[in-house]
Amino acid sequence: MFSKKNFLFVGLIVLTVVSSLAFAASEKSYTGEEVLEMSVQLVEKIEASGREIPKETEIAGDIISIEDSLYLMVKFMALYGESGEQGGVIPDQVDFLDINVPKKFKGRRAVEGRLDWPNIYKAGKDATALLEKSPVFFEKIKVLVTNGGSKTEETISADVLLYNFARALRWVYNNDFMPNYSMILDVVPPKF
Repeated sequence: MFSKKNFLFVGLIVLTVVSSLAFAASEKSYTGEEVLEMSVQLVEKIEASGREIPKETEIAGDIISIEDSLYLMVKFMALYGESGEQGGVIPDQVDFLDINVPKKFKGRRAVEGRLDWPNIYKAGKDATALLEKSPVFFEKIKVLVTNGGSKTEETISADVLLYNFARALRWVYNNDFMPNYSMILDVVPPKF
């Protein structure tokens, strides 16, 4: 016969196994190629709509929120740029992170200038760290912008960064290396 102690012990083991399986099942990732393909489709959709950022997009048959697509793109860029070379390595897997909708989001006008390829990588790393610390579609992020011959730290919003990264990843998809730069362009913010 089972004693209460043995029953509790067996119950604890079963609970641990079930929760571990549930956690493992909830871990999701996409291939680097799937993230690139998503980025190409997303930038085409944005450009066809007059630069309006949609609420959601598709990757590998899954419909995901625009916030989640931002994370996949910045994470891809952080991984792709690990070598520090313009021709990075497409990651085998890009982990998925559920990003929350902000309580309030206004977007910002884009600043004039461009992100040079090393600064695209840095922005990818910075945005990844920001989203992993607090998984919410952020209002703004500081990036190093080149305008004319000078470089300054400027603030852009997540939607502007998303469009910038989608265009850079489309270039990677078509050319197998980073563009020399990506112009910072205005977008119509998503309607959350």
